[in-house]
Formats: sequence, structure tokens, C-alpha cells
Amino acid sequence: MSKLQFIGNDRITSYECSPFVDLLAWLDKQQILCTDTETNVTESILERKLKVISLGNETGSEIWVIEWEHLNPGNQKALLEHIRCKLNVIHNVSFDYKMFKLNGCTLEKVWDTMLVEQTLHNGISSEQGYYGLQAVYKRRFDLDISKDERLTFGEGPYDDRQIQYAAIDVLKLGTLRKLQIKEA
Repeated sequence: MSKLQFIGNDRITSYECSPFVDLLAWLDKQQILCTDTETNVTESILERKLKVISLGNETGSEIWVIEWEHLNPGNQKALLEHIRCKLNVIHNVSFDYKMFKLNGCTLEKVWDTMLVEQTLHNGISSEQGYYGLQAVYKRRFDLDISKDERLTFGEGPYDDRQIQYAAIDVLKLGTLRKLQIKEA
């Protein structure tokens, strides 16, 4: 099981809020980050607001779930600076990249596991959701994940279920990237 650290309002969760300095120290040791964002759900992406950032190490053994609005502006900036220069492994980078960009962060290096899956399979399936994270985790790791929880990220605080949902999205991204490199 992964070590899960949480930074945010811990009023309704069993997770204790970890110190921000611990996150920065952890980030300093990472070359590769498995990265995902959660937002509120709106029609226009321009109206979406960043709610949660999930970061994992390459093996998925350590995962941080950070409630964005819990951080003060100085900590938000410091976090984005640490994320910006790492290799970020992201599934469907076009969405998450926009979320980071809207918050003043241009990711310098990314690996899009969704795009690589499409390339490796030559676009073999036109089935709806075939290259989505839920389907890829099922095919590659026989891991069932539900994407229903993504619709619940409005205003925090967030509960255990939401925190665990945010964590599972980055759990296998590093392993998936390694598999993709072997198959390329």
C-alpha cells in the first residue's frame, strides 16, 4: 500500500494535515512526478478552478494529495515552482496542463501516458473511453477504478473517499510509463 500524505483542511477526514515543508523536501528528492489535478465541474474549462493536486513518486509508493485552496499564495507559488521543472507523468496532459497554465505554471517536461497508449496501439479502438485512465488501468493492471468521484470536487473540505480517489489516479502512472518505454 502507498504512503499517502495529505495537505488540506482535515476537519472531515481521517488524514492529518502534513507540514508543507515536508512536501517541499520530498519534491526536492524527486526527478519524476506522477501528476494529476482535480477541478470543479463546469461547462467551460476557462471557468474551472483547481481544487486538488495529486503527486506521486515513480513507483507509486508515496503519494501526496494537496488541497489547492488550503495553501496560501506563497505556498502555491513554491509548489508550482517545484512541479514545473520535473518530468511530470500525466494521463491526458492537455487537461492538466491547462489547469497548471491557468495558475501561472508552464510545465517544462511532460509524459502523456494517454497519448503514448494511443500511439502504441495505433489508435486500434474507437471505443469510447478505451484510452481513458479507467480503461487503461483495467487493461494494464487489472485495477478497477471509478471516475464518478471526479464530479464531487466543489468546495472543500474533502473527505477520505475524495482524497483516496485523487491518490489512485497517480498510483500506477510511473509503472505505466515504464511499460510504455519497454513496448516502444
